[in-house]
This record gives sequence, structure tokens and C-alpha cells, in this order.
Amino acid sequence: MSEGKNFPEADKNGETECITRPPEPLAAEQKAKSKTATLTDQKEKASYLAAFSYFLLLLILPNFVMLFAYTIIDLEGNITQLIEILQSQDLQETMLQIWWPYAMGNYETWVIIMTFFVFELILMFVLPGHRYVHVTCTGNILHYKNNGLLSFIITITTFNALVYYEVIDPSLVYNNFMYLMGALNLLVIGLSCILFVKGKLFPSTTDITSTRSIIVDFYKGIELHPKILCCDVKLFIHSRFAMMGWALLLLSFVHKQYALFGMYSDSMVAAVVLQIIYITKFFFWEQGYVKSLDITDDRAGFSSCWGNMVWVPCIYTSQTLYLITHPINLGLPLTTTLMIAGMWSIYINYEADFQKQDVRKNAQCKIWRNDVQVIKTNYKLKDGSETDTVLLLSGWWGVSRHFHYLPEVLAALCWSLPTLFNTLLPYFYVMYLVVLMASRTRRVDKRCQEKYGSDWEEYCKRVPYKIIPGVF
Repeated sequence: MSEGKNFPEADKNGETECITRPPEPLAAEQKAKSKTATLTDQKEKASYLAAFSYFLLLLILPNFVMLFAYTIIDLEGNITQLIEILQSQDLQETMLQIWWPYAMGNYETWVIIMTFFVFELILMFVLPGHRYVHVTCTGNILHYKNNGLLSFIITITTFNALVYYEVIDPSLVYNNFMYLMGALNLLVIGLSCILFVKGKLFPSTTDITSTRSIIVDFYKGIELHPKILCCDVKLFIHSRFAMMGWALLLLSFVHKQYALFGMYSDSMVAAVVLQIIYITKFFFWEQGYVKSLDITDDRAGFSSCWGNMVWVPCIYTSQTLYLITHPINLGLPLTTTLMIAGMWSIYINYEADFQKQDVRKNAQCKIWRNDVQVIKTNYKLKDGSETDTVLLLSGWWGVSRHFHYLPEVLAALCWSLPTLFNTLLPYFYVMYLVVLMASRTRRVDKRCQEKYGSDWEEYCKRVPYKIIPGVF
């Protein structure tokens, strides 16, 4: 079509008249505006859908955890009995009966939470440790102190000493577990409100993302690295509160089983020992954790806080929570097999993480006695500057792109199997972990594709499988 030409067209009487078409550049501009408007409408619809989805999660998740804990503790994991209760009365009535007595917690649980909170906060600041930094994608420099392992050792030692000298009753946690879940839910809501207001008015860094939706910002968070009174909120909640609390809950459950039956079942010992080893490995590797998706990508909001302060204490400990009142005897052969398989899985998971860390420190190191193979690449930070890194092709990272997720799932399965198969609830954590790892695989692949471009495509050609070699 020629620009600005006149084209004869018939009018409503059948006679022809000459009209002028808009010039092509004008038509193209109108088309672009129309496309932009369409994309804007799509984004708005997506934002409304996201807000609605997060609102549903805000309602569902706390109720799910209370229902989950109630089923394990009060119904001894009997899902059939739960279904019968739900059929005999409506869901709202059932949830009110479960929630209402525990919604505010009680005096004992608030004392436990605040004592633990303050104790870990003091250890985080007071204990010595190697100082290191992490540079965010926007160029902000974050300062950390590597004293997680020392904090863990002191916490476990202090807890056992207080129990030994009968200063505290370790059964108190299990006896008030439903109150604990109610109090933690309430605490998370308060903390999320503080983080929301702080992110809007007083962000700690420029690593912030804010939308027009209050629900989205509250649920997902605004700040990536918030600090309150010099305390890195995310590292404290993820590491010192969630992981440390996980270990203490395990130990209190062990003592509760002994208080009930006068013995420690081999199933409880196997489940607890494997989890304590896994948690110890985490704190030994805590410096590497600050480079994980939890810290680098996930903002500090309800999702992050609730996941670590409520989901972890309830779901991650579900195997031992069930075993307290079900002292299953596995026998020495099965116990030994699960312990060896679990410890081997934890070691492989650690070795994979160590290989990546070691190569980034020393590109001339050897893996499995062979020279390291890498793809050298670089990426741009948000401030426009470039930095170098490598994509590792050796060791476990040459087997599959996210092989370290596989031994993590297998380790979780090994400390879940001691519950045997009377109920599926203790295996919910393993099922959740599989979904989580699959989701993270997609997130990491997408981020790396955007970050490294053609170098990541080359890496995917040389390491074609995501997690399981030959399968996925």
C-alpha cells in the first residue's frame, strides 16, 4: 500500500467516493498502541488473578497446617477418621473447633518462642565468625558473619544441658504443639505487616519490588534483603529460627517419646539422627546458602516468613511428630540400611554443593581426581557492570544440571520410611519436596537462560538432563 493514496470505495447509495487511508507509519503507530493496550490489559488481569490466588493462599495455608497437626496429634494420623469428621459436620465448623482454642497460643508457647528468638539473636551478633560479603544483582553489598555452626552447637548443647539438669521440661513443646502453631501463625502475620510497611517506607537497599496490589506485596514481600536494627531478617528467619528450631523440635520429640514409653524406638532414633546430620550439614554450609534462591530471589513477605516459621516446624518434623506415639520397632538390619542410605544421600548432597563452591574459589582444583571442566561466562548486573563466573561440567554437575536435588529427596525419604505405611501423612514432606525441587529446577533454568544466554544453551546441550540422568 502506498502512503497517503486515495482509494475509491462505494458509498451506501452505490456511488463511489474517494477516501483517504491513513499513512502506513500512522497505522503502524496505532497498531503498536493497540498492542500495548492489550498487553497492559493482560498484565492487569494477571495481577488481579495473582492477588486473588495469594488471597486464597493466605486463607488456606494456616488452616491446612492446623488441620495437618490436628490429624497427626489428635487422630494419630488417621486420615479416614478425619474424612468422617468432615462428612459429619461442615468444614467451617470443624476448622473453628480446631482453630479457636489455639488461635492466640498460650503463655507457655509465647515464652518458648520469645526466649528462643532472643537467644538466637544474641548468638548471631555475639559469637565470633569469619566475615564475608555477597553482592546482589543491583550492586548492593551485604555483610554476613559465618557463625551458624557455632550457634548450632551452642544451642543444642544448651538445650540438652537444661534438660539434663531438669531446668526445662522437653515435653512442653509437644504438649502445647497446637498452641505453638497458633502463636507462630499470629507472629508471622505481625512480622509480615512490619516488613510490608518497612518495605514501602524504609527499605534497607534498592533491591525492592512493589506492585499496585497490597495483597501481592504483603504475600510476596517488597524487600529482598531487609534489615531491622542491623539484623538480616531473611538469614535470621531462614537459618537461625527455622533450621535451629527444626533441630530443637526433634530433640524435644525424642524426650517426649521416652517420657511416654521409657525408651527410644529405633525408628525415632533413625529419623532424628538423619535429620540432625542434615541440619548440621546446612550450618556447615551456611555461607553457601546465602547464594541460594531463598536468599537471592525470594523477597521477605508472608510467603517467606510463614514458610520458615510455621511450615517448617509442622511439616518438616511430621515424621518424628507421628513417631512419638507410635514407637515402631524396625530391627537392626532395616535401621542400619536406612541410616547408611540416608547419610550417603546427605553426603552426596553436600559434595555437590561443595564442588560448585570450590571451583568458584579455585578454578584449578580437581574433582574426582580429574581436571575441572567449565564453561566460562559472564553476566550483567542491574547497574550495567559485568562480572565473570563459570558453569561447572565436572563432578555431579556433569551428571545433571540439578543433581543435588535428587539426594536431598532421597535423604528425606530415608528419614520418613521409619514411620512405615500405616498413614501417608509422614510422607507428605517428601511429596512436597519433589514438587518444590521440580519448581525450583524450572525457576533456576529460566533465570540462568536470561542471565547467561548462549553459554547456558551450550551448557544444556552438554548436560541435557535436569535432575535424574536418562529420565528427567
